[in-house]
Amino acid sequence: MRRSNELLKLPAPEAVRYLALEAFSSLQELLRLEKNRRGADFFRLVTFRLSEIRALMQVHQEMLGNKWKRRPQKTLALCRRSLQGFMRTERVLRSAELLAARRGFPPAGFALAASLRHRHERLKRSILQTSLPKLAAKIPDLQEGFESLKDHQQMDSKVPQNRCGEVLASWVRNESKRIVEICRREPEELREADSVRLSRMHALLAPWLGVFEGSVPLLHSLRPREAALQRVLDHEMLLMGAMKLDGQIVGLADLHAVLSQERERAHNNWSNTKEISPVNLDQLSFDLARAFEDAARGVKDAERVFLLRRTPKLDHATQISEVYVGWLPGRGVCESVRRVYGQGVPRHFRRVQLGQGGRQLEVEEETTEEIFDALWALTGGQRERKRRYSFREGERAWDIDEFHDRDLVLARVFGKEHSVDADPPTWLAHEVEREVTGDTRFMGRRLGC
Repeated sequence: MRRSNELLKLPAPEAVRYLALEAFSSLQELLRLEKNRRGADFFRLVTFRLSEIRALMQVHQEMLGNKWKRRPQKTLALCRRSLQGFMRTERVLRSAELLAARRGFPPAGFALAASLRHRHERLKRSILQTSLPKLAAKIPDLQEGFESLKDHQQMDSKVPQNRCGEVLASWVRNESKRIVEICRREPEELREADSVRLSRMHALLAPWLGVFEGSVPLLHSLRPREAALQRVLDHEMLLMGAMKLDGQIVGLADLHAVLSQERERAHNNWSNTKEISPVNLDQLSFDLARAFEDAARGVKDAERVFLLRRTPKLDHATQISEVYVGWLPGRGVCESVRRVYGQGVPRHFRRVQLGQGGRQLEVEEETTEEIFDALWALTGGQRERKRRYSFREGERAWDIDEFHDRDLVLARVFGKEHSVDADPPTWLAHEVEREVTGDTRFMGRRLGC
């Protein structure tokens, strides 16, 4: 079973069990690789899988309480921490080698790199010889913990009422609150556990990239913060490594000065990412959590269209844009291009629609100005020009289109089925002539002239 809306509709124990066993299967395949094939990607993928499994264990615990055997859970945690320490040391080692080569103080720089290389090799031996074999031996016990979800699902009548999407939504909301708190911290307050929390969120959401568009902006919002946080921690490790070197090494004072400057840059970089509004991160998390819940409950997207007498006062519009749409000739395939001027920057889109009604397939992508201009030339006689006012009312998103080339004003509301069924807000209802949802005269290329 692939990641899908259907998976989110399953009872939470059944879906979490499936996701965990899938992760364990992938992990076991990695651990079977021959030693000569265990490069940097091997350690990265194993760490990613362990982060995903740890996140699923957390979801499991929140559903049913702490049902895990202590020893296998401890083994997984120790292995994950060893791998994360190894990967962090590898990043820091690369930075030290660059410093040694470029900064003009080879004795101190190479001494620091040699110290880090020794630690890196020691960690690698420990992971390959001890941590991973122990983990492989404990995987059956960890799998058994997830297999026990079957029994709990049959014994506890309350458990099946929680669908997978609802449980994941709750987890995303709780984790996002903690991440927002991390994003507000000063660089000196950051800890390794903060990096682990961001990577855990990343690991659980990444497999849903192809299913929910909302996971893409959320991960894009997390990545600069995750990278900036790692940079702060890495430069702290570099500076501490330099402090442990023999004080007689030539150029050590210069090395300390340069590392202090690099740490200051890392702190400034973190402060810059702090300016990315945490509220935005919180809103993205809320939207994705809501998408998980709606998918679990089978709630579908819906749209209603209203013909207005005139353009109402829209002082509270969050965005005003000029929109140009043109349809290309064709019957079976409906293709259109769109140029949007918003906040002074033009953006261009290309859309293709196949089929009709409930069986319609629609694909849209952003395109270049050159492609737009070439296709726009083919749309003569099938164009519309309008000013669009966009705003939100609770869960509903509204667009009000004021057409430039005719006396026509339309209001469209987008949302889930349960939210768009409500009447328009009072201030807008006074301007509604009638509802025209489903009227082909107010749809697509029929509006072109």
